[in-house]
Amino acid sequence: MENQDTILETRSLCKSYGAVRAVQHVSWKIKRGEVSALVGDNGAGKSTLIKLITGALVADEGEILVNGKQAHIRTPDDAFEHGIAAVYQDLALVESRDVVMNMFLGDELTHGPLNLFLDHKGMQREAERVLSEEIHSRIPSVRQLVSRLSGGQRQAVAVGRALIRGGEIIIMDEPTAALGVEQTREVLNLINALRDRGKTVILISHNLSQVFEIADQISVMFRGEMVGTRRTAETTRQEIISMIVGFTADEAAFV
Repeated sequence: MENQDTILETRSLCKSYGAVRAVQHVSWKIKRGEVSALVGDNGAGKSTLIKLITGALVADEGEILVNGKQAHIRTPDDAFEHGIAAVYQDLALVESRDVVMNMFLGDELTHGPLNLFLDHKGMQREAERVLSEEIHSRIPSVRQLVSRLSGGQRQAVAVGRALIRGGEIIIMDEPTAALGVEQTREVLNLINALRDRGKTVILISHNLSQVFEIADQISVMFRGEMVGTRRTAETTRQEIISMIVGFTADEAAFV
């Protein structure tokens, strides 16, 4: 019987670009309601793996399972249907629009005859509910322009948009890159809030200090392969670094 704690699983996923094998037979399990970190050096295959899971790329081989059932993910819309939503590093926010319109961009609520009119009040209520109740964000007003928000607040808007679209598995790509100390703490609090609400978070990060602070498990890729997954409480920074650079822990002790 499929483990009910596993919300997302990949089995022998492969993706090549000509002679370059970007992802090689990657089998990976993500537990429900946890923060799972994915780490590895540049070119390790992290981005390609995430693009396969989110439908930005189609795998050459292998399969993806969501809640124990095979998921045919060939487009981002397919991923959304399975509750998978990605928040990429550029966030894809429209600077000149307010928080509400960014959270509902492409999925606006409508009302009236033939649903021809935007339901501004309904969208505002839902945006306020998601930001305050789901992720405890400190955005003063959902009518504020995104261009005036801090880095941490912008992350909250992007995550809020993912939740409105039905995201149960939230993938966050380097969410604290280029942020200051206070804004970084906002983002880490946001991730904790998602976990507290029972959401599953996949965190791609190069910052091992943050990974060890917030992740429940850490998975390492090296040259397109998944070389190991460890429970955070049962591993060390040295062991993770060893896998990132391609050494075993014993080998690293003599380098």
